[in-house]
Amino acid sequence: MPIPDDDWFEISDDMWLDPRFKRKKLKLFADAQIPQTVIAEIAKKIPIDSFSSAKRRTSDPSVLTHAHGKGFVLLTLDQDFWNDRKYPLHSLNGGIIYIAEPPDRPDQIIRAFSLVYVCFARSYPLDWWKRVKVKATVAEFEIKMRSWQGKVARYRIKVRGDRVVARELEC
Repeated sequence: MPIPDDDWFEISDDMWLDPRFKRKKLKLFADAQIPQTVIAEIAKKIPIDSFSSAKRRTSDPSVLTHAHGKGFVLLTLDQDFWNDRKYPLHSLNGGIIYIAEPPDRPDQIIRAFSLVYVCFARSYPLDWWKRVKVKATVAEFEIKMRSWQGKVARYRIKVRGDRVVARELEC
């Protein structure tokens, strides 16, 4: 079903974040599915870590525990992390960015991540990533988070022309 244009609203950093606010910047931990070329490209601008090749067979729960234990947001291509039955929001001690693009398309992975970074993650304080999930494609991304009232809030975000627009989704 098409989404009516009036359901979308423009967003920007200055709507929700005081410029004087001191925040920790984004730090990432890439799981084993993220190609080395993608890690190298992201590392040019953002702190990113990953397991050595010897540890790349670590279980998903252990990867998540490691990333969050170090205060990093997990960057993954594994759709299991988007699944709230396996990884419910209320149990997360940090954030997850799931890129829903094929592992053999590093250019698309970088574009999808860049969309999230430019429109959201570069300004969103690292301290606030607890209980936040992002699912990104090259065209748009969705955010699931716990609201200040403890409820789940979901937003779809995309670029329309030179504006960033969002739409709140039903939970």
